[in-house]
Amino acid sequence: PPRSTPSNSSAASDVYKRQEIDRTELYIADEIFLCGTGREITPVVSVDRHPVADGQPGPLTRRIQDVYFDIVRGKSREYMSWLLPVYKR
Repeated sequence: PPRSTPSNSSAASDVYKRQEIDRTELYIADEIFLCGTGREITPVVSVDRHPVADGQPGPLTRRIQDVYFDIVRGKSREYMSWLLPVYKR
């Protein structure tokens, strides 16, 4: 089932498509990032020693990182229900 994530919410309005790709497609990518609970949003700046674009995190990756960190730090009211305090108030 589809999940609500920052990438498919109003927080990031870019169109994206999830699909399997060939490794060589990574060599010509404009941007690459990894995401997950432990990885958060991690820019990939090279693949097999080939730089991704200019070898720096791209603007989309930085924007998604900003949204992610706003969510986990409680700065985004839209996602407050996702957070669970681990301390007593």
